Amino acid sequence: MSLMSFLLAPQLTFLSWKQQKWRSLLHHIDEFVVLLLRLFFLASKTGTSLFRNWIHGATDLDSKLVSLHIIKSGKKAGVRRHSHDADATSHVPGCPSSELLLNVRGETQGNKTLSSPGFSFSAAGLLFPYYIGASQCLMQHGFITETTPLAGASAGAIVCVAIAAEIPMHVVLKACKLMIQECKEKGTIFKLRDTVRVYLDRYLPEDAHIKASGRVRVGITQLFKSPMGLLVEHFSSRGDLINALLASSFIPGYVAARPFTLFRNSFCVDGGFTNFTPPTSAEKTVGVCAFQVHRFGLHEIEISPDLNPQSMVAPSQVLNWAVQPQNDSTLDTLFNLGYENASAWVQKKLLESNSTRTC
Repeated sequence: MSLMSFLLAPQLTFLSWKQQKWRSLLHHIDEFVVLLLRLFFLASKTGTSLFRNWIHGATDLDSKLVSLHIIKSGKKAGVRRHSHDADATSHVPGCPSSELLLNVRGETQGNKTLSSPGFSFSAAGLLFPYYIGASQCLMQHGFITETTPLAGASAGAIVCVAIAAEIPMHVVLKACKLMIQECKEKGTIFKLRDTVRVYLDRYLPEDAHIKASGRVRVGITQLFKSPMGLLVEHFSSRGDLINALLASSFIPGYVAARPFTLFRNSFCVDGGFTNFTPPTSAEKTVGVCAFQVHRFGLHEIEISPDLNPQSMVAPSQVLNWAVQPQNDSTLDTLFNLGYENASAWVQKKLLESNSTRTC
């Protein structure tokens, strides 16, 4: 052994040990994220009494117009106002009869007359392409139009806003691939939030908040003072809309190195914890989920991989896709799965419609 090799041996041994420890740490982080997602679904399925209130809207950034309404059994039980606004607030369709409504006035694109049913897209991690494919199918068959109410949590909320902002789905898929490729190159854990912000700022049009207000509900979980679900459907600016989407997709300890984020001066986390598939403003809401919903007991969701059992992917594989950036071929597979599942639902509805007409 040369003198140089002898001198470098301890350093090389230490570096090898350090690499092994680092790989072990990354493995444990991956296991933690998967466990967190499993708890996420459990919380969404069961919930607690603390997570059964709903909030519609929130205060604007300047707190110029804030109204807190407590509604029980469809009747207004109390009002606390922080402005001189005198507009009445009625029961919000699609929400439970016992709820909290925190209403904010935002700029909207005229008086929107919305149709039914609405579509709600669940939280899904990095499974954006599934919803892009499903949305493409639903729009092609006329089930999602410019008057269709939308709602979503986390990834689902981002796709809803993209639909409302009238961004073509092929552009949304391209942006998604670029974003996930950047995640593969620069890392996902503790960095995803900043990456998502960059792409939202790059692709959302200047009037996105106007087009989304009154049509899209973004599900967010507020932590303090008491945990509750927020439904935000009015946005004071494009930046306010982006902040709502970032709060809706904030998984603690995964997207950033902190336990919560701030949205309109409130501590918040991912909306899927309390509103896995948030209700739309329509009389009927069709739930869309990228996961096999029967495994989580979410039987009210109509569009999911359960519609095509022959093309199902193993749940562990889907969870892996949800938390780890994938290559373009996998993203195309997810897009096709979403399209096929939505197509199966469309065909089912068309058959039901034809059967009703025949009778």
